[in-house]
This record gives sequence, structure tokens and C-alpha cells, in this order.
Amino acid sequence: MKKEKTEKGIKRNIGVAVIIIVSIVIIISSAVTYLFYQQTYQTEINNIKTDYENQISDLNLQIDNHLEFERFVLDAGKQLDFAFLNEGLAGTFYSEAVKQYNISNFNLAEKYYGYAALYYTYARDPYFNSKTLFLEAEKHSTNQNELDIIDKYLEYIRISDDILLISYNRCYNFSLACYYYNISDYTSGNEYLNHANSLLNEYNNLINAYTKLNSDIESILKESWEI
Repeated sequence: MKKEKTEKGIKRNIGVAVIIIVSIVIIISSAVTYLFYQQTYQTEINNIKTDYENQISDLNLQIDNHLEFERFVLDAGKQLDFAFLNEGLAGTFYSEAVKQYNISNFNLAEKYYGYAALYYTYARDPYFNSKTLFLEAEKHSTNQNELDIIDKYLEYIRISDDILLISYNRCYNFSLACYYYNISDYTSGNEYLNHANSLLNEYNNLINAYTKLNSDIESILKESWEI
């Protein structure tokens, strides 16, 4: 009888031990599974956080670049305004020179052509400054549309500078022609007049290209506002 009780006790203890061992194994297994999934989820969270931070950083960089782009473009526009002002004054003097020339007042015509030539040269520096600023803006462009705008403006400045040079040369030669007409040296006067008129075709071709570029720039800017 006593032996049976001992055997039952041993069996009971073994059963308890087995249950304890199984429970420990389950707990350890659960802990390992929990740690595994926690690490997996934490890795995913970290990846999402990193992607989000990278997106924010890229967005901030784009915003900063766009602001710099706009700043340089606005400054370039101010320089173009100075160029336009000097061109406008040159055009005014040119128109007055033509009037005086048509009434054979060669003395005044010479002076007004000279003033026109001078203001055409004044317009070149602002154009050069605007080109420098547009090139800086190009470094901060954030899309193809902005690059297209810069390319058009750079071409516009190049053609404008060519027009300024031809306008200067024409006015300079007209001024010399008037000088010689005023002292009755018509041979020399006609020589300079012919030289000035020989530049007219090139001038007109540049004006046509200039007009087309203006139209292209307006179209690009209009599309930008619509976007």
C-alpha cells in the first residue's frame, strides 16, 4: 500500500514537472515570438520614419531651391527693367534724331544719334547682370518648366545684346553721316549712311527672332500659372 502511494506521488511529481517544463517552453516560445515580431515591427516603423524624414528633407530642399530660384529671377527681372529703361531713352533720342534728319537739321540730328548710341551702350550692363542672375537661378531650378524659362531668357538676352550692338553701330554711323552732311562733305556722309543702312536687314532679322522669343516666354509663363 505504501509502495503504491509512493509510485502515485512520483507520477504526480513527474506530471507536475512536465507541466512546468511545458509551461516554461510555451512562455519562452511566446517571449521569443514576441521579441521577434517586436523587432520586425520596430524595423518597419524605423524604415517608415526614415522614409518620412527623407521626404520632409527633400520637400524642404525643393522649397528652399524654389524660393532661391524666384529670388534670382526677380532680381534678374529688375536688371532687365533697367535695360529696358535705357533702351527706351535710346529709342526716344533715335526718334528725335530721325525727325531732325528729315528736316535737314544735321547738327541736332548728329547729337541725338550720338545720345541714342550712348544709351544703347548703357543698356548692355543690366543685360549682362541679368544673365548672371538667370544662370544662378538655373542652379536652383526644381523642374523642367523652370529650366525652359531660363533657357528662353538667356536666348532673349543674347539676341537683345546683338540688337543693342547693331543699334549702337547704326546710330554711330548715322551720327557720323550727319556730321559730314553738316559740313557739306556728302561723299563721306553717304559712305557712313550706306554703312548704317547695310545693317538694317540683320537688325530686322534679330527683331523678328526677338518678337518670337517674347511670345514663347509669355506662353511658358502662362502655362506655369495654369499649372
